[in-house]
Amino acid sequence: MRKLKISLILIFCFVSIASYAFNLKPLKGYKIMIDPGHGGGDPGAVGASGLKESDVNLRVARYLTMLLKADGAEPVMTRTGDYYVSLRERVSMAKKENPDLFISIHHNSSLSQVTEDKSEIYYDGRDFGISRILGEELLYSMSMYNESGRADLIPGGFYILRNNPVPAVLVEGNYISCPETEKTLRTGKVLTNQANAIRMAVRDTLAPGIIDLDFLLENKERIDVTVPFINLLFTANTLVENASAFLLPETTINFKLSEIPASYSNVYNLFNTEALSSGNYKLVITAANSQTFSRRYVFDLNVKLPVKDIDFHPIAPCIPEDFQGYFPVRVTLKDYAGNINKTQAEVTVSYNGNRETLTVNSSGKNTFFLHLTGKERENVEINFEFGEGLTKTVTVPIENVKTTFILGKVTDTRGLPIDNACVSCSSEEVYTDSDGLFFCSLPHNLKNVSFKVSSDNGYASKTMTFSTETVPLLLPSIQLKETGFTLKDTKIAVIADQTTLVTAENLIKSLNEAGSSAFLVDTSSLAQPAYQAILEVNNHEDLDLLISLKMTDEVGVRIGHYHSSVVGKQIASRIKKELAKKHIKASAGAASSYELSHTGAAALTVTFSSRFDTQTNKIIKDAICSALQYNKQEP
Repeated sequence: MRKLKISLILIFCFVSIASYAFNLKPLKGYKIMIDPGHGGGDPGAVGASGLKESDVNLRVARYLTMLLKADGAEPVMTRTGDYYVSLRERVSMAKKENPDLFISIHHNSSLSQVTEDKSEIYYDGRDFGISRILGEELLYSMSMYNESGRADLIPGGFYILRNNPVPAVLVEGNYISCPETEKTLRTGKVLTNQANAIRMAVRDTLAPGIIDLDFLLENKERIDVTVPFINLLFTANTLVENASAFLLPETTINFKLSEIPASYSNVYNLFNTEALSSGNYKLVITAANSQTFSRRYVFDLNVKLPVKDIDFHPIAPCIPEDFQGYFPVRVTLKDYAGNINKTQAEVTVSYNGNRETLTVNSSGKNTFFLHLTGKERENVEINFEFGEGLTKTVTVPIENVKTTFILGKVTDTRGLPIDNACVSCSSEEVYTDSDGLFFCSLPHNLKNVSFKVSSDNGYASKTMTFSTETVPLLLPSIQLKETGFTLKDTKIAVIADQTTLVTAENLIKSLNEAGSSAFLVDTSSLAQPAYQAILEVNNHEDLDLLISLKMTDEVGVRIGHYHSSVVGKQIASRIKKELAKKHIKASAGAASSYELSHTGAAALTVTFSSRFDTQTNKIIKDAICSALQYNKQEP
């Protein structure tokens, strides 16, 4: 009995010592990346007396490194001295080191005079897990640290946040542009207090731990599937109660989580409840329980479904007798559910003793041409071989047509097809397909028929006149010239609310007529307009420009750009010049609107007076279009 008591006492002492040691090292086992912003030739903000933000950031980072080491963490700094590190390099470091948290340290400045100091904490606006939790803890601790007691928590879209593979925050400790604050930032006490505030927020965030998921995949970054439903197995270091999963580009597909009974616990299956279509996606996953979250796991999901059927669509309803040449036929691949199968595949086509291989591109659509001699008198039978031993036979009728067939193609001057061009012929109006092909028919014996081809994508219209008196079949190949200025191959987002919606819609129409792919982000019904709009905009990775329209009671137009954006500055300056030609007062310069600094693409804010009439608003819209087209032409 005595030995049992001694054993119990020893066990109790061992547990107590271990618990005490853990409390001394509460961050043991965690790796934290500390990112002092700016550096080298990029000093960041500079205070009135010359204090450089990059120096302040580095001092706070060094203090924080010492404090985290004392807590048992493994801190890693993106820079340890006064030298330049690009944003891309900083993100690459995070990918290589794979830390549990990433903390970017900055000190703010304002283009307008700031007299009251505060802290600002930005978390990844797409991450409502660890990044948001750390942001909330920083909101509390930085409020306590800051003498003003003020701090704001803001969903962010900074490059360092939206491209980071791990939970990340950006901390603007103070406003270095506030003269009184600049003085305090020269003192070690203020900077160590700030570092300690960040340290305490890290402690509180990691106290319940982070859910660590291990996906049972050979490739931890890319998932390749050939079926419309996936089962993604993973284990977790603790209980998982729910999981959030979605695809980018956004779809209507939902995912569910189920626990798998196993000899050991915490084995789960994540699966989709609606069929996937072929394509390349980003699969974003976050797990949670009542205490904490996992990090965001992002996989490249490549879905390549087998071809299960083919849709066959001749450009014209029949082949005219005596037709000699190439007759176009559209082929569309289909998947299990009858949806367009956007995958590349080879289809063998056989007809009239000919056998050809057609490569369908990743759009799931392609056009092939029947080579006809003009001697065919029976319907043309076409046999398709595709997928795994699948075949399909279709027939194209040959008829003695009573009208003049017009079967043509619209291209640009380089011979590339123009999609969705409008072909107006007599009273008939048709549109070209993605290969620039079109078909229409007219009665015989017409004189001086007007034939007009136009496009809203940066091409000049073309009008021709012809007669159907002696021509039974026309096979025109029509080239459209690009307009002098074009925005072809550019993607532009326009943000507007109820007050600027009409101007935005007209602007988008003009941009698209110049060849751009412009789209509207309407904030009229959004609870947090700026934040939610930028979240949507940043989902478009190939965006070239953002234009945010605003209305004010002030006279004139103000064009704002991000202070370090060369493209934004060029376009803003050009808009100002275009408006000056119309005698409209305008100013252009760096601004601090949220949209400008949190967007992946170049961004502008255009603020104009509510007292402008419709004609003046049109002038503003035309000036923007003219400026963008001019900028596109510059080398």
